[in-house]
Amino acid sequence: MTVFKATIQVLKKNKVNLLIGIIGTFFLIFFMSMQLSSSKISEPKAKIAVITKEKTPLTDSFTNYIAKNQELVTLKDTSEEGVNDALYFRLVSYVVWLPKDLETKLITDKDLALKTKTQPNNSKGQWMDRVVNQYFNTYLTLAKQNPDEDMNKLIAKTEKISSAGGQIKIDQSFQQKQKRILTAVVFNTLSYGLFIIIFSSFGIISYAFNRKSIQVRQQSAPLSPLKLTQKVQSSTLLFISMISILFIGLLLAYTRPGWNLTTGLLIINSLCIISAMISITAFVTSLISNPEVVSGVSNIVVMGSCFIGGVFLPVTILPDIAQKIGSFTPTYWFTQNNQLIGETLTYTKEVTTQFFQQCLIILAFTAAFIVLQMIVKKGKRLPV
Repeated sequence: MTVFKATIQVLKKNKVNLLIGIIGTFFLIFFMSMQLSSSKISEPKAKIAVITKEKTPLTDSFTNYIAKNQELVTLKDTSEEGVNDALYFRLVSYVVWLPKDLETKLITDKDLALKTKTQPNNSKGQWMDRVVNQYFNTYLTLAKQNPDEDMNKLIAKTEKISSAGGQIKIDQSFQQKQKRILTAVVFNTLSYGLFIIIFSSFGIISYAFNRKSIQVRQQSAPLSPLKLTQKVQSSTLLFISMISILFIGLLLAYTRPGWNLTTGLLIINSLCIISAMISITAFVTSLISNPEVVSGVSNIVVMGSCFIGGVFLPVTILPDIAQKIGSFTPTYWFTQNNQLIGETLTYTKEVTTQFFQQCLIILAFTAAFIVLQMIVKKGKRLPV
């Protein structure tokens, strides 16, 4: 208990990095989970851009329909690169392309699928598809029922019906899926804040108890160096366990997923990444002899893994090479598991198998860094 109290005192004197991790995480949680403040969804406004190959009464009518019911965005650059930039910078959340001869193609092409693009991991994507499909399905139904009717009259009827039924009722399953996706995104913040705290704690405590003055005192202390090391490690793990429970409890309380299989999988995934964080931190800090370097190294390791692992940005936005590099970090597989949880309403055998396979990959990172740390320790003991 004395060693644990000493550990806490050491952490109190070096609380800046710990506060950065805590405040940073709370900020991310607040920012990402503002969308979870209400589970009831009526009609979320979406920023939609309509790109037309040909200007016709039908395309004009559809554009006006979007402008009345959503937020119509006009893109200056409609090239593929321009659209991707607009989606990336969140100038628009959904883009739909209307082909040439749209009226004819709607009637003759049964398998016609309009080209659309949305922000990666945007939970409103399916809802936007329904908004677009509702309008054109209404027009198509009227055109088939009244083949001899003038196009302008068909469009007028379509506008009337679409306006009257414009409030699409989002079913319960969609609401559930949206909330799960957002919950999964919030849980990704563990990879940042908790990692910063674990890294800083290990570095600070390791340096404090390995100073020469402490080692000299230890020679006349009743505890052997081995027992002191074990007690320090136990105290550090106890502190990290308390912080981890606090963080996970906070996320569960904030997102309120309920006590179900989803919650269980989120906790299992979190425990796996925490084990990887501890092993990586123990290995990296064992290589650091200068305490002033700990803060800089922790920022590089944590921020780097979060960036290429899909915490700050969806992995799908990153270049292929960045995604491949990211797959060599446990953070990548942690966010992949959270994404899998968020996008799943029914847990089939295939889904749970994929989840636990990715958990095993995270645990493999844990084991690998434990082995590396043991090799480093053994190397330090060998005489030069």
